Amino acid sequence: MGPDGAAKWPAIVILHIGGFKGGDFYHNLSTAPEDLRDAGFIVFVAAYPLAPPRSITGQYALQQSDPAHSGRYPQQTRAIEAVIDAAKHDTRVYHGLVGVLGGSAGASHTAYIALDVTDTGLNLWPYWNTLARPACVVCLSGQYDFSDREQDVLDTQNFIPNIENYTNSATLYTQWSASPVGLVPSITSLIPMYFLRAANDPGSPLSNQNYLWFALTQAGYDQSLFRMWSVPPEENADHAFSLWPDFTHDTPDNQHLRVRDRVIDFFKQYLH
Repeated sequence: MGPDGAAKWPAIVILHIGGFKGGDFYHNLSTAPEDLRDAGFIVFVAAYPLAPPRSITGQYALQQSDPAHSGRYPQQTRAIEAVIDAAKHDTRVYHGLVGVLGGSAGASHTAYIALDVTDTGLNLWPYWNTLARPACVVCLSGQYDFSDREQDVLDTQNFIPNIENYTNSATLYTQWSASPVGLVPSITSLIPMYFLRAANDPGSPLSNQNYLWFALTQAGYDQSLFRMWSVPPEENADHAFSLWPDFTHDTPDNQHLRVRDRVIDFFKQYLH
């Protein structure tokens, strides 16, 4: 039942990993969908178009015949915004309350749609504006500044080629403009955002998280609205949904709490 006893529930949309070019909604989600369902949410696990060389069913022919369906930026984020809109209007969803949980590339998209305040008007589907955004989001092991070239980015083999493939560009400004941090100068309000990464995860460079934190801080937003954690111990290299069962160890009194507990509590705070 929903918070007031109605047969409706707040919703969580889950976005999969895959380097922008792979992955699907069947694998690598740990027990996140089941745990969120058991916590009182209706859960939608979404697919989105993939950049070459991979594609979802029915996409490949379009990739070959029409660059507008290549799966490259901004087609993935636009498709996800359509999913958010559909979830908000699902008759089973309580008052249109939707949160988003993404891992890795899915976390990048999650941060992007949380910061996208583009007003498409009524002429471009999916219709989008600042009010169309979800109520809150959680990002596990995302990439947030595609133009980042700090040493921890250079130490990984996948970050730069994945970004160049997704944006179809080697130009740093183009990559920055397509990344979540590139949206910060244009936003006028912030929804609650929660970022988690493993302390030693090369797939989600610390400098990427730091750059987004600096951008949001310099823009003057309340830091309680964008929580950012690195999950210990120092050698922890778990990525995306592999973090789900990890202990957070954030305070001596809460060493029994896991990432899943923190994420569920966060969603309950803003959706229940």
